[in-house]
Amino acid sequence: TNLNYAKHKFTNHTKRVCYVSTEIGKIISNDKEFLKDLYVSSALHDIGISSNITDAHTEPDFIKLHCTKGSEFCLRLNFGENISTIIKYHHENYDGTSVFNIKGNDIPLISQIIRLADIFELLYDESVPNYLQRNSINKWILENKYTIFNSDIVDVYMDLQSHDKFWWDVENVGYIDKVLKNIRPKEELMMDMKGLKSISEVLADIIDSKSDFTYRHSSNLAEIISKIADYLNFD
Repeated sequence: TNLNYAKHKFTNHTKRVCYVSTEIGKIISNDKEFLKDLYVSSALHDIGISSNITDAHTEPDFIKLHCTKGSEFCLRLNFGENISTIIKYHHENYDGTSVFNIKGNDIPLISQIIRLADIFELLYDESVPNYLQRNSINKWILENKYTIFNSDIVDVYMDLQSHDKFWWDVENVGYIDKVLKNIRPKEELMMDMKGLKSISEVLADIIDSKSDFTYRHSSNLAEIISKIADYLNFD
C-alpha cells in the first residue's frame, strides 16, 4: 500500500481503530448487534499479531498469519464465527488484491470498515497537530477509493472527518477512553470454571506467541495450575 510504518509508534493504535470504526459504523447502521460486533472486532483486530507489528501490517505472509491466528483465537474465545470471519478478512482490499484475494461485498462489511480505520490510524502521526495532517490523510484515502476501500465507506468517513470533534477525539487519546467506555456494549457474561480455563489457555497462547522468551511458559503454567486444580477437586 506504499505506506511507511517504520516510525509509527502503535501505542494507541487499537484505541483509535476502535473509535474510528465505531463512529463510521454508527452512521451506517443503528443495529445493536452490528455495532456490538463492530466494537468487539475492531478492539480485537490485531489479537493475532505475534511478529513485529510493522511486519504484520506490511509483509503479506505476516498479514495472512496474524489474520488467521486472530480468527482462530476469536473462535477459541467463543466470540463466534461472525467475529472470527471479520478478523480474518480485516486486511482485505476492496478490489481483491490482498492476501486472501476476496473482493467487494464478499468481504464482510465490518472488515471493510476496520480496513479504513486501520489505515487511517497508521497514517495518523501523534507527534503532528491534527490540522497539519488532515489533508494528507484524506488525500491518501480518497486516492484509494474503489481500490483498497469501499467507496461508500470512504464517503461516510469524509462526512465524519469534516467535523472538528472527530479530530479532537482522535488527537486526545485520554478522552477516547471515555468515548469508548460510553459506546462499549453493555453486556454481562456468565462463565463457569471450564470457560475460564479455556480463556486462560487462549490468553497464555497469545502471550507466548508474542515473545520467544515466554514461548510455552504461560501455557505450561496454565497446564500446571489446571492439574493442581483437578487434584484439589476444584470444579
